[in-house]
Amino acid sequence: MSVLDFMKERSNEFMTGFYWDKCPKPTQIQTEGRQTFHYAKASPRQRQFGTVLQNMRLDSHYYTIKTYDDCGFKVNGYVSTQDGNFWCIEAITHDEQTAEDEESLLLWESAVKTEYILRLRSVQNPWGIGT
Repeated sequence: MSVLDFMKERSNEFMTGFYWDKCPKPTQIQTEGRQTFHYAKASPRQRQFGTVLQNMRLDSHYYTIKTYDDCGFKVNGYVSTQDGNFWCIEAITHDEQTAEDEESLLLWESAVKTEYILRLRSVQNPWGIGT
């Protein structure tokens, strides 16, 4: 943890999640490769239905969260949210120009309050990984 981490806004982040670069195997220790981060809900859960192969319907659950913690998030990485659900990252929005923080970009390469918005898609979690 650096000194700059104390300057980050955390008043709206009250939930804890875990991040893995790759899907953890049920046989490995669940804390291997796991990074802890704090997040807030950016949008409510959504359910979408799509048609696959003209006759099958695909049911997907999506969730969007935001965090100031930089865990090196990658698309197709995995996240476990506080409620025990397991998600795959579909998209990452990296916003360095959060309100009242634009001036810091004149002095540093990245802003202290860089916000990451993660678009998550629900995946099966039969082994209860991350709960």
